[in-house]
Amino acid sequence: MTKEVKKNNHSILKFIILSIMVSAIILSILFAYNGEIFKSFDWNALSPARLFEEISSNRSAEKDISIKLGELNIKASAMYMGNLLILSDNDIRLLNAKGEEIWYITHDIRQPVLQTEGQWILVYDHTGKSYMVINKGKLLIDDTLEENISFGDISENYILFISWSDTGYKRTVHLVSPENGSKFGVLYIDDYYPYYSVISDNKDEGYFILNGLSMNSSKITTIFRKYSSNLNSGLIADVQLDGLFSVMLDTQSKSLFIGENNAYCYNNDLEYLWSLEFDQNINAAGIFDDGSSVLALHGQENELCFYDSLGKEVNRVTVGDKINSIVTLKNTAAVLCGSEASFYNASGKFIDKVSISGLNIKLHFADEKKVYLLSEHEVIVHNLK
Repeated sequence: MTKEVKKNNHSILKFIILSIMVSAIILSILFAYNGEIFKSFDWNALSPARLFEEISSNRSAEKDISIKLGELNIKASAMYMGNLLILSDNDIRLLNAKGEEIWYITHDIRQPVLQTEGQWILVYDHTGKSYMVINKGKLLIDDTLEENISFGDISENYILFISWSDTGYKRTVHLVSPENGSKFGVLYIDDYYPYYSVISDNKDEGYFILNGLSMNSSKITTIFRKYSSNLNSGLIADVQLDGLFSVMLDTQSKSLFIGENNAYCYNNDLEYLWSLEFDQNINAAGIFDDGSSVLALHGQENELCFYDSLGKEVNRVTVGDKINSIVTLKNTAAVLCGSEASFYNASGKFIDKVSISGLNIKLHFADEKKVYLLSEHEVIVHNLK
């Protein structure tokens, strides 16, 4: 791997000093000529606000870094403890912001899927039985499940697997220790097909919500069910919605269920809060930490719609291209269109944008001010304005 730092030759201090020197020279020249030139000079160019804008722009460009990935076949990526985690078809490796390798571990999983939480890393074989657990670069588990895995996720306290059942049930849910692979419990599902889960990892009141489908000859129903993570309390809550709701987004207090052209918001007890319906299709969605949200609508126009925590529209922005995905962190949204990422706050105010050459573009927030933008062969580390 090689790295190319896109930087300006001047530091911020040098830039300020240079600006002052240039300003002094300009003033001297102006005083040497008549008053008409003096009056026509753009004094705003020397204002503190304009100088600060130039300095900020200079600082952002100075810190952008390009990391070349070569022919690495990337299957998935994620942020992990402030660094970039990359899963390829034969290894998993951690890179710092300069593109330097911190550690790597090989694997032989056929269809690897990556999940992370805190210091924990899960890699599992989709439609296979193999899985690995890594903690801070150390391989803790390299094992198999007794059934083929359709979905997996990891938390600080347990791994959750959904598998195709070999015992006559539609699906089986397994809760497994991330430290040694021992079984905590099993849940058998016989009336619908769960395919996704969200975990809330509170030791006292931990729970998970399963997202699945019930199908008959006349309609599709999407089912959301909440269970205690100790499996002793049975089913806690249940929501059933007509149609396909394939996206579930959550915060510490709310869950947002996204359908083809409608959205439903519930609290974490699965109690109804509000809903929205559109004439256009919903291409992508994001939820902010404060419970507000953003939806990407695709119709005659491509629009970004911003909503407060009560589901009331607060802003609407027309964009040129179809939106591929939305990634949020706290109260910042990254909106990906083609090879460009644009950034907005929760009120819909534009913040910044960055682009990269490539087709399959992914983005990860390192924090509120730094993002990693990935294509097939390159990573750009960008600092937001």
